Amino acid sequence: MPPPRTRKQQPQTVLRMIVDGVTYTLRVDEISALDAAALRRATGSSFAGVMRAAQEDADIDVVAALVWLARRQNGEEHLTFEAVAAELDYSTDLDFEEADAKAADLGEVNAGG
Repeated sequence: MPPPRTRKQQPQTVLRMIVDGVTYTLRVDEISALDAAALRRATGSSFAGVMRAAQEDADIDVVAALVWLARRQNGEEHLTFEAVAAELDYSTDLDFEEADAKAADLGEVNAGG
């Protein structure tokens, strides 16, 4: 039997995406291997690749990938990437924030979860 997992005590990286007024919170340190594999199958990119693209060339498909991961993390495990991508277009109002997990826990409301 494997030993119990312990979590790091340092603050986690949290990415907030505000899409048409709805806030989605992605806890980067809590992305599971299953979600990372699903991301690669759906987009052809690793999570690291999506994050690089978000910093260098954040097109609408990159935003869709991050929102999709956030929604899966918040309880929508069966949500498809295609369903999220179909909800976004170039008229979508977008904003991003990065915060530590403690700040995200204070009064944050997650969509879909």
